[in-house]
Amino acid sequence: LKRLKNIERNEKRLRSLGLDKPSRHMKTKRNGSKKKRKVPDSLPKRVLPPRKSRRIQGDSPDNEGISVYEPDLFVSTKPKRPRVPRPHRSMIPSPEVSEEHRKELAKVSSFLEDMEHFLRNVPHGRGQKVVSRDNCRSVMGQVRKLVLGIPITYRHWKKGVEFYVEGGTHLGTDFEALLEQAKEFEAQHGRDRGNGWLLRHPIQKLSYFQEYTLKTKVLS
Repeated sequence: LKRLKNIERNEKRLRSLGLDKPSRHMKTKRNGSKKKRKVPDSLPKRVLPPRKSRRIQGDSPDNEGISVYEPDLFVSTKPKRPRVPRPHRSMIPSPEVSEEHRKELAKVSSFLEDMEHFLRNVPHGRGQKVVSRDNCRSVMGQVRKLVLGIPITYRHWKKGVEFYVEGGTHLGTDFEALLEQAKEFEAQHGRDRGNGWLLRHPIQKLSYFQEYTLKTKVLS
């Protein structure tokens, strides 16, 4: 009741001051939501200019095209670079290792350190390249076993199967024959799944180093 009296008193006060009517400068709040933009039922279609190709007009085209396959039209005129064959071991001149040479090579002792330096620094083999540090470590591990006559075992071979050279190897050994023995051994007991790093690569590297030593120390 007191609130209503206060409202009535305030309204009288506003009327006496002439403030009971809204000013023309005051904005009135619009009722209702905003008017939505009308979308026409159908948009005008885009009219494209007529095509002027001779085929559309019924005339024969300027370019008749290729009706028959002509191979000469697709052959590149760019001259081909001559292919340079990679040097194969048979293409690289190497001295023949005779029995006399083998006797001289057999006198070379403590060659493992020299062979390791050869593998890492002297290009050799089919591609005339040096080996990486990891490959050199793998090869030299097997080479030491071959030189010292330590049996080489393999987890994929049957128990008790070992490859070894009685008395070990030296630079006078016939490594070509030893390589063939290793291949026959793998064919009988199981191929090296490491692609040759067990026997064939180390024996082949010994053969390369044998030829290198023959050229640099025996024949020089």
